[in-house]
Amino acid sequence: MRDRLLELAKDGQIVLFTYYADTLNYIHNEIIKDKRFSKLRIEAVSSSGSTSKNPQQREKIIEDFFAKKIDIIFSTDVLSEGQNLQTAKYLINYDLHWNPTRMIQRAGRIDRIGSPYKKIFVYNFFPEDELEELLKLVEILQNKIIDIDKSIGLDQTILGEEIHPKVFGIIRRIRGKDEKIFAELERDVFGGGEMFYQPLKDFLKNKGVEELEKIPYGIFSGLNKDKISGIFFYYKYGNDFHFWYLYDIKTDTIITNKTDILEFIKCKLKEERVIPNFFERIYEVNKTVLKDIEEIYKEIELSYTQDSKLKEFSRSKSTLFLKKMINEIDLHIDSYLDDYPGDTSIEKIWEPIKNKLISIPQTKKRLQAIRKIWKQYNPRTKGDGNWKKMIKELSGFLIEKGVFNKVIVEPFDKAKLKLVTIDFIS
Repeated sequence: MRDRLLELAKDGQIVLFTYYADTLNYIHNEIIKDKRFSKLRIEAVSSSGSTSKNPQQREKIIEDFFAKKIDIIFSTDVLSEGQNLQTAKYLINYDLHWNPTRMIQRAGRIDRIGSPYKKIFVYNFFPEDELEELLKLVEILQNKIIDIDKSIGLDQTILGEEIHPKVFGIIRRIRGKDEKIFAELERDVFGGGEMFYQPLKDFLKNKGVEELEKIPYGIFSGLNKDKISGIFFYYKYGNDFHFWYLYDIKTDTIITNKTDILEFIKCKLKEERVIPNFFERIYEVNKTVLKDIEEIYKEIELSYTQDSKLKEFSRSKSTLFLKKMINEIDLHIDSYLDDYPGDTSIEKIWEPIKNKLISIPQTKKRLQAIRKIWKQYNPRTKGDGNWKKMIKELSGFLIEKGVFNKVIVEPFDKAKLKLVTIDFIS
């Protein structure tokens, strides 16, 4: 790693992210002790330990980095949100963050408008002792990112797991004249990077609020792009969930990648509006869109509840093994489904067990019993490695002990769903 850092530093600035502050402190201390790095200007930033910095210090470091007074920044994810580091050519993930939003935010630090480089580079380091396990994880995550791209739309290659298309309530926030809206865009998973929201920023600066307040829900329009014949739908659910769909009439397919959709629906302010002759198709396509929104909503709520609870597991040593165990079984099931896509029985058995493990009150006795099941499986502690057996034993334990009943998915309420706009593209 040291040789690689030296090589890259000769060509451009570097930002290195790692999840744990202890890991960051160790890397920083080892690097600055190496005489080969003595001529490089290096800073480290975390929220704890010897490299912890207050907001004022962090701001000064960012300013110096932007002015190219610093060659390398080592940081925990304290710098992954809202910081402009686009003078860097290289970003290094020393680890894979468990939260894919962080991975997106990390890449977004240097993948920005204003970068002096035609190409930027992201590197991922993996410990040799865990290489086989990590490669399996990467393969599964790469498959999942394809699904993310279809439902959300990303404009960069990112490692991550399933994330939900919850976006930032942009129209509501603009109407409320919230000046913080664009600073917060990067803290949400939404349609890629600056390419997406820069036009919104420009529009808002001119007369965005005035114009948007005039627009009623359900408005429709059309334009001629000579690229596609289709119908664009924008629905919102409550004030939090926003859904984009573009139906391609020629291929009878639906596009949900927001970056792709943007290419078809964007136009100049005074472009002529054209309504094509396939207006009647809107009714049949709308039924398909509504059905998909309801299914996605339920997946979003389930995923959000599970991710929040798993994050809580990571904060305590007594429950960290639970997160590892759940992730381990998820990996086995994903691999099994890759080999036997027609056999979904094990997945149907596991999902309610997983939900119960996440919602069960974590008493000391229960944790002891579940830990015992985990140890019997864990190959790293000379367990038998039989993951199907582990699922069966977990099921038996949960049935015997009972769990706290918790509503994970709220009922879908059609009254909260509003059609914002429709566009016909011809």
